[in-house]
Amino acid sequence: MKHYQLAILNLFVLVASACGENKNSLIDQQTIQNSFSSEVYQKQSDNISSIIGKGFSSIENMTKNNCLDNTSYEFIPDGRSQISFYNNISSSELNEILNINTNGKINSLQGNIFFDSGYLSNLKASELSSTVTLISSVTKGVNSLIKNNNSENGFKINKFYSSIFEKNKSEFIKICGDTVVEKQKLSAYLIITAKLDFKNKESKISFENKINVDKNIFNEINSFADFKYISSKDKINNDIKITISGMQLGGDFIQLQKILKKNVCNLNQIEQCNQMFETINEYFSNEFQNQLDLNDNSSWITSSIKTIPYSQVIIVDESGEYFSDKFNFGLDYANFSDKLKIVKEENKKLNSAVKNILAHNSHVHLSNEQVNYYNKNLINSEINLNVIDDYFSDCQSLKSLDNCLVKYLKEVKEAFLPIDSRLMNETIGKHVRSYHVGLTDIVINKEIYKKRDIDERLFSNEKNLKFVLLDPNRNEVRNEKISIYCQKRYVKKLENVNKGFWLTFILNAWPTIYTIISKAVNEEYYLLDNITNMKKSDIILHDIKSYCGKEAKIFFASKPDSLISKIEIWEQNI
Repeated sequence: MKHYQLAILNLFVLVASACGENKNSLIDQQTIQNSFSSEVYQKQSDNISSIIGKGFSSIENMTKNNCLDNTSYEFIPDGRSQISFYNNISSSELNEILNINTNGKINSLQGNIFFDSGYLSNLKASELSSTVTLISSVTKGVNSLIKNNNSENGFKINKFYSSIFEKNKSEFIKICGDTVVEKQKLSAYLIITAKLDFKNKESKISFENKINVDKNIFNEINSFADFKYISSKDKINNDIKITISGMQLGGDFIQLQKILKKNVCNLNQIEQCNQMFETINEYFSNEFQNQLDLNDNSSWITSSIKTIPYSQVIIVDESGEYFSDKFNFGLDYANFSDKLKIVKEENKKLNSAVKNILAHNSHVHLSNEQVNYYNKNLINSEINLNVIDDYFSDCQSLKSLDNCLVKYLKEVKEAFLPIDSRLMNETIGKHVRSYHVGLTDIVINKEIYKKRDIDERLFSNEKNLKFVLLDPNRNEVRNEKISIYCQKRYVKKLENVNKGFWLTFILNAWPTIYTIISKAVNEEYYLLDNITNMKKSDIILHDIKSYCGKEAKIFFASKPDSLISKIEIWEQNI
């Protein structure tokens, strides 16, 4: 495992440089199994460092008091580690991967841990920067709920909380939650981000082309010393600054902060960069692992939990009689709340995705219809979130839980506004180019068109492009088309005619020569594609050269009376 980790981090800088526009893509992933302990089960009676048996509120998504007696837990070893790399990951996506709340808070045995705002700001990539983030996760195992005294028939409600339960079940849920923490997964994370800042777009494009962004670097090279792609004499590297930042959940975060005091270098300073990465290598491969004490739960965080409704826990009263059926309201409440939580997460995810789209610099290239559709879904999701929040608030304050459930069971069927679930994973995509329609007249097959030249490099990356056709007010034009033609050079055609022809028949065969020239001119234009609004085109540069020749010119052709005023071109879904 150590050798693999060293190779990975030594190449970290290369991956960061190669991440380019492959936003949020998982570059590489390796899972390594380790035997952390030979013990199969380890019973624990000390609950100080565990949340097993505590109540959990499905409304607030947080732990409550431990209202059960006779609880303990057993530790089930499940030692494993996983290394993953992500390109240009955002803070919200990192939160989702690590199961962290949107406010940057994660639950741990020591309390709540917050992500450093400085680290989160370093995650942000731009047109002049790229990031790659390494996430190393180590799992110790799982704490699982058991009875402390097996001679007892089950668990019991603590006398103090039992009196609350008898008086006011809603109050009991506020204090004890509606479910119980049954399992608790213990893990630790080391998150390292390398950010490359470029002086200009040209240096970024040049560097990414040199590295080859589609290559799986980790399978090709084993050490930074063999990094033949980077030369200290390369002028490109003078324009590239590397900044390393990191976060650690579990272990001793202060030690990571110490090694990140010297965290910046220029890529043309190979020795300085190499030293920086060697330091991180050593920490990643040895120090971080050594901080994770298998016998000390405080060096681990709770990475996930599993809860169970009170009605499904075997609970008995003081006389040993079965008591769990009195919590049947809790099962309904928990199930209903869980359903609402799913709806809430869907609306929150959509809300966040749409806000990111509308806040992106490229949103100015969207059509009115697209902006209106995004805004409609944004408003609907916010209304839905308010309905759910009102439910959670009301059900905590109402004395009668049954009335609360009846009220919202009816409202859920009627109150939620429709949202397009596809937008939950929507990104604005990459805006490639904007073109106004042409002003120059051109005759093709005896018909007049307006011509606008296109840069052939638009098709050079061989990725599908999507075209949005707009009128002067940025409304989509859906019942018209615009054509993409290439213009051949007829001289090239004439060069194929036997040269002896010109010498032998130059005088008596002039009409024939005129016919050849006329035919060549008439076939000067080749239709590559007819584009309608939102159509994806699979035109690639190879096809253009094949049909039209190496010196072909490409252009849009539109009817003089067309409503189309502007063409917006996108590389990904919009």
